[in-house]
Amino acid sequence: MKRLSALFALLAATACQPRYDGLELTLYSNPPVPVRISGEEIELSVGLAVAVDVEPLSSARFNYYTDDPLELRSQDRGVLRVEATENPRRFVLIAVSPGTTCVEIEVVQEDHGCIPATVLAAPN
Repeated sequence: MKRLSALFALLAATACQPRYDGLELTLYSNPPVPVRISGEEIELSVGLAVAVDVEPLSSARFNYYTDDPLELRSQDRGVLRVEATENPRRFVLIAVSPGTTCVEIEVVQEDHGCIPATVLAAPN
């Protein structure tokens, strides 16, 4: 009986958790040239730095709390740097050199893949 009660408690706790369903990225700053920023791709010109607000999406009835840990990390900081700010949901993306990389996503200590990122040569 104790095992059954523990199983029900575990199932109830799991049902009340958010279920990761992607990220919503919104530009906070106004870059001088067009950029592409979304939960599916990032494209910037070299030399640009843009601030983005990031919101983890949930497919469950329960959303993430604003104090739930969220981390973004560039796999290649020589191409694109991702810097956290004082606001836990705002990051600065810095296009360092032309190339491609991926921005890893971690929400509440769980890995959720990465967003492909391209840094283009500076426009003429």
